[in-house]
Amino acid sequence: VYALLMNNGTVKIGHTGNIRERVAKIKRQTGLTVNKLHFTFDISRDIARKIEWACQENFSLQRMKGEFFNCTFAEICGLIDSFVNLLNLDALGFITYSPSSPGQQPYNRSDLLKLHIFLSII
Repeated sequence: VYALLMNNGTVKIGHTGNIRERVAKIKRQTGLTVNKLHFTFDISRDIARKIEWACQENFSLQRMKGEFFNCTFAEICGLIDSFVNLLNLDALGFITYSPSSPGQQPYNRSDLLKLHIFLSII
């Protein structure tokens, strides 16, 4: 699943197995280039389609054309939250540590994943 901030200020939401090929195809088809902000996550095709649909529905009122949306950076961060909140972190292999363990309490798994994703796109 990806969100691409285009050079015209719009955001494209979609999913692909090969982000490089997809970006090149978007450039050929639209003439738009992708700014450095982007998001990808390696998940099953079925889950990717569901997340893509949920995100596009979330921004349906801001749809410009097709899969292009008029979103701000804050809305993109909200999109990332939507991705993470839809994921079953247990099924993806994230471990939940027992709060009875000594020492500092663990951070919330979804918060850490959001931080990781956010840092990988800036």
